Amino acid sequence: MLKKKTQAQIKYPFPFRKNIYADELKTFILQSIDSYEMISDKMKENMKKASFDKFVSYAFPDADRQRLMQIASFILWGFVFDDHYQHSPAAEVLQVMQRSVEILGGGNLRNDDNDFSKKAYNFTQDVLKVAGKDWIYRFAYINKDTFDGIMKEHWYTGTSEFPQLKVYKSMREHTSAGYVFCAFAEISANAVLPVALPFHPAINRLTQLACLMIGLCNDIFSAEKERNQGDNMNVILVLEHEHSYAAAEAVQVAIDQHNELLEEFLAIKNNLPDFGAQKNTVEKYIRGIEYLLEGHLNWFTDSNNKRYQ
Repeated sequence: MLKKKTQAQIKYPFPFRKNIYADELKTFILQSIDSYEMISDKMKENMKKASFDKFVSYAFPDADRQRLMQIASFILWGFVFDDHYQHSPAAEVLQVMQRSVEILGGGNLRNDDNDFSKKAYNFTQDVLKVAGKDWIYRFAYINKDTFDGIMKEHWYTGTSEFPQLKVYKSMREHTSAGYVFCAFAEISANAVLPVALPFHPAINRLTQLACLMIGLCNDIFSAEKERNQGDNMNVILVLEHEHSYAAAEAVQVAIDQHNELLEEFLAIKNNLPDFGAQKNTVEKYIRGIEYLLEGHLNWFTDSNNKRYQ
């Protein structure tokens, strides 16, 4: 009942589309999961139930075949990292993160690199052909921020301690991987932003709002699973702890926060400054974010997605 009520209150005024290569993508992702030597057969089977192909095909409907497979490869790489290293020692996690940022920033492979690092390298070499060096360097820093947030969260993993709400929100903005997804929205929409444009106040805020909405949406729909697992890094659980809310109250607070962010997103979008020669690129990027948000929500509410159930 609570899930149905939640679905009714989180809606976007954006169109929903599915990528034309969705069927081919499903086969590609299943094969890609099997190609990871470092993860167990049980983990592979669980990942195959998560319908990652639907997330990618829903969130990036304009991507051509090459770009779609590139995006899917990296998103799967991120989920493998999350699942495989979730309970590893902090020192090992930090080492993997640092090496990943080096490779994503253009570093060469070493003899001691594992399968995980090799896949990051292959992605970087492949996406460089369509996105260019400036995007690659920015993408590496986006991932560094994501990893930094994960390390901050890692301190709480396995403990009974909850972060303050404001602290959790500052981490969640990055750990949701929303900035990674927004960077892929550029590629999907064929709208790679010139060097300084991502930092324009309006574009920067739109991207940030999208990331915050992605994090809230993720937490709202995964709260019960994470509660049952004994996790504490979820905005619903943090709200319950900090303000003594009942579960339904905490969910409603999170929904209200999400919808306030959406209102601000729409207000900025409808009052953009004149971007001159970059007007078309900006419009395509924003449309790409809208598809991302709508696709992300549809993935969560898809009954076949077993990852958060």
